[in-house]
Amino acid sequence: RAYGGIDARASLATRLLDRDLDITIGAEAQRADEDRLGFENFAGSVLGVRGALRRDERNRVQNFDQYVQADWSVSERWRAVVGARHSSVRFRSDDSFIAGSNPDDSGSLRFSRTTPVAGLSFRVREGLSVFSNIGGGFETPTFNELAYRVDGSSGLNSELGPARSRNAEMGLRWRTGGQALDVTAFSSRTRGELAVAASSGGRTSFVNAGASRRLGLEIGARGRIATNWRYTFAYTALDATYPDGFRICADPACTSPAVVAAGSRIPAIARHSAFGELVHEVGERFDVSLSANASSRIFADDRNSASAPGHMVMDLAATRRFVLGELRIESYARIDNLLDREVIGSVIVNEGNGRYFEPAPGRGWLLGLNLELAFD
Repeated sequence: RAYGGIDARASLATRLLDRDLDITIGAEAQRADEDRLGFENFAGSVLGVRGALRRDERNRVQNFDQYVQADWSVSERWRAVVGARHSSVRFRSDDSFIAGSNPDDSGSLRFSRTTPVAGLSFRVREGLSVFSNIGGGFETPTFNELAYRVDGSSGLNSELGPARSRNAEMGLRWRTGGQALDVTAFSSRTRGELAVAASSGGRTSFVNAGASRRLGLEIGARGRIATNWRYTFAYTALDATYPDGFRICADPACTSPAVVAAGSRIPAIARHSAFGELVHEVGERFDVSLSANASSRIFADDRNSASAPGHMVMDLAATRRFVLGELRIESYARIDNLLDREVIGSVIVNEGNGRYFEPAPGRGWLLGLNLELAFD
């Protein structure tokens, strides 16, 4: 694989109605190029070995985006932001494996869309502000999502299109005496949600679900509870559902499509998740921290027939910093999954044979050293 790109922008600071106005105009171009080979995972009757060639192709994806944004201080307390971005993404696959009944599967796809954004913030008083933002989203499939067709035929999944979303959020930010609090409520509605149609034998095919909806609340806080103690806390409540029903494959061969009922929860997304960390500053250059990650259960398939239970894991870490002349040294040690909990780390969504679950690692440890050389 090879990847490269360029992002060029220009900024202008001016005034409008005797108030500060900052304008940014830019363009971005990126390109990824890969040569992909695929092989049978058997040779004759021997399984689990590299067998005959089944795939030989060159894939390229490139995008060209243009964007503009204006940030205007409407008054002493009000601030407004507006912007737009036009995206154009092109996929091309050149097939070099043409043999027997396997045809030339070369092809290309192109997606483009303009997405706007607008925001407004108000400073209630020193250290406290409220804000609101609205905007559009545009998510194209990746080459991995385009690689396999639902019906099992060869070639790019040309029936798969981009997901388009409308998003809104509102919240507050509070800062005082070393304490910080952020609260945000958000809503997102997506058309053409990229969903797993079937997953079996290491191959996953995707479809565009009719629509999806996400309603949520995020709370983040950080600060000190004592001179040598500081904390960080984050919590997310997220209701992610399919308001409309759609069809997926109920078996690896997709001979009997199943219906995902309206109101089903989107798999692999927890309704509740939280993170907390408590740090004790033992000395000026020595910290000990205890952190915890918690998650409620997640569904493993769109029909919500299987789920991984909720869990919590804890990590313990220590950090020591030294200064030797111009050399700054940071050493650290960490124990992950301190209580050696057995939990599901991830799920394979809609796995055709029901093998959805992948375990997370048990207790583990990590030692590290960072060296930084500073010059005056």
